[in-house]
Amino acid sequence: MKKLLNKGHRFWMEWAARLFFGIYFIVAAYPKMMHPGAFAEIIRRYGMIPDGLSPFVAVVLPWLEYFTGLFLIVGIFHDGARWWGGVLLVLFTLLLAVASVRGLSMDCGCGVALFAEKKVGWSKVLENTLLLIVYYYLLLHKSIKTKGL
Repeated sequence: MKKLLNKGHRFWMEWAARLFFGIYFIVAAYPKMMHPGAFAEIIRRYGMIPDGLSPFVAVVLPWLEYFTGLFLIVGIFHDGARWWGGVLLVLFTLLLAVASVRGLSMDCGCGVALFAEKKVGWSKVLENTLLLIVYYYLLLHKSIKTKGL
């Protein structure tokens, strides 16, 4: 079977995807890092974890997003960053889907909106699902190591 992309093309496609998602995670983390109290309130309104854990999650989660994005861009802890990015996208998509089923009408707390509003709803679930499909590219093939481009 003929390979669709040679190693050079795969390298640049992966690097572009890492750059895009790295920036995406960093930009998404920034408002949450700057306003952890407001983010804790959004987490509490989802009603999926005990209220007492909301402040802890509101502080830890943005930093996890930030470092995942940074490591994707820089290329260090590459495999871990790719997996954490995937876990975060799956988690956020599932939370949005459950909140949409429950009929919640509120800010999603996403920090970034590419195509949909920053509100809980099926358009945001679709946006995240499309991001997951693109992100899956990062997990499809063995990582091509870079020296921090």
